[in-house]
Amino acid sequence: MKRQRHVYHGLGLFILLVTIFILSNILNEGITGQTIATTVEFGGEELVKVNETLEEVTRNDAILAIETAKSDITEMEEAGFGIVYVNDQLIAAEKALDRADYAQVLQTRTTTNALVKEARTALEGLDWQGFTFAEVLTYTNKISERKSQAYDLSDYITVLDLKLTDYQETGVDTTVAEKLLTSTKTAFTNERYEETQELIDETNTELNNRAAEMTSVRAVTRASRTYIERNLWQMILLSILLIFGASFGYKQFVRWRAKSRLEHVTIEKKTLRELMKKAQTERFVDGKLSDSIYKIRMDKYRERVAQIKSELPVLRSILKGKKKRSFVHKDRSLPRSYGKRLRKLQIRKKVKRK
Repeated sequence: MKRQRHVYHGLGLFILLVTIFILSNILNEGITGQTIATTVEFGGEELVKVNETLEEVTRNDAILAIETAKSDITEMEEAGFGIVYVNDQLIAAEKALDRADYAQVLQTRTTTNALVKEARTALEGLDWQGFTFAEVLTYTNKISERKSQAYDLSDYITVLDLKLTDYQETGVDTTVAEKLLTSTKTAFTNERYEETQELIDETNTELNNRAAEMTSVRAVTRASRTYIERNLWQMILLSILLIFGASFGYKQFVRWRAKSRLEHVTIEKKTLRELMKKAQTERFVDGKLSDSIYKIRMDKYRERVAQIKSELPVLRSILKGKKKRSFVHKDRSLPRSYGKRLRKLQIRKKVKRK
């Protein structure tokens, strides 16, 4: 009894596995009613050959699908959409209907010999047994999908147009976006729908980026304005302090330059005196210099000593804080105010001598 029970259990398990295997094959072969199709080449044209369908498509279904496709094409044309692609698909659907009719003639052979001969001629070289009316739907479905895609893209372009106008009114830079939108419309008109979708995404991204930049700039401007309004008196006080500080610093810098210059010209004056003594020794004691050379050197030394003598009082007055002015001196190592002070001082001396 136990052995018989094990046999029954094993047989039941085997039947269950076989049932599962058969059901899985049925599901894979299109239990949802979808068609299984392959493509073949004939006369330079790609044909769709439907191998099997669970829900059989009748000739009336195919004719109804073609009529619906024609209505879709008319609607697209009235909407101003391109219809080159859908017209090609409609022609392919009508040819698929003819092939299915001829295949049905050859399968049933219930018509006249002339019609059978016509069918054989039309399908010569083709595996006509795979042609069914379901093939027509593969083309009409493409027309329906194309229509939906055209309306979707048209709506996207309209939205971009409105968005671009709004951004222009708010001051957003839309120069690049305008060019992209123009290219988008051109691609849509020429039925390059994949390119149109890419350009729509690119245009939308460009507008969003420019709007984000404008928002950032406005936020910074608003924050700056708020900060200035909130700290106006502090900023005025700070500006006054900076002006006084800069003025004081400039005066200190002038005094430092004058002190440095005074030390320099003092040393230079002492050096010139020594050079003059040396020239006198070489001329009158050693007799190394000629009279002409001696005069040239002494004239240069005296001229430079005179310049230094006229410059020293100005430098000392600057260090003492006196506001004397003189002419612009040729020596550019000092500020122009030094030269002006020297000129006035020299003029005063000439007036006193007269």
